[in-house]
Amino acid sequence: MTAAKKAPAPRSFEDVMGVAKPRETEVTLCLAGDLAAKADHLAEQLELADARPAPTSLAEVDPRRELEAELEKVHQAMRPSNVVFRFQALGRVAYSDLLAAHPPRLGVADDGAWNNDTYPNALIAATCLEPAMTVEQVEQLTEVLNQRQRNELWAAAWAAQVGETRVPSSRAASTTR
Repeated sequence: MTAAKKAPAPRSFEDVMGVAKPRETEVTLCLAGDLAAKADHLAEQLELADARPAPTSLAEVDPRRELEAELEKVHQAMRPSNVVFRFQALGRVAYSDLLAAHPPRLGVADDGAWNNDTYPNALIAATCLEPAMTVEQVEQLTEVLNQRQRNELWAAAWAAQVGETRVPSSRAASTTR
């Protein structure tokens, strides 16, 4: 027989505010586009080599080993170019003000609740804690990023602002019940 679970003790407002923190998200981008292209090329070559039959004798050289070693070198060279962008949700008033500053343009079908040309970079700049950036700096950065990287920045900023915050469940705890 198991003991009945106790309901959690009621918390005071001060207790709640003591643990309340704005939602945060992170995304890591490799900003070395040249090295990313080299890694992609090597990965493709490795995939092609994997499709070929493996060497059947010790005298044969397996081309995959050299490709794997070269790919690892490129990955090592890429690491300093990886940048973690950390985003934090704005408060209700600050977010409302940001939306008001970027209203949808009349007659532009792509605009929904905001101006699609100005709002994304403004949200990125407003919510990005590390590295802190102005809208102008975000615009400068997005000129060297590809579309997928721009989308990843936008998605992280958006997730910080409106993303769901779930109470994580533990697989280990679930299997022991």
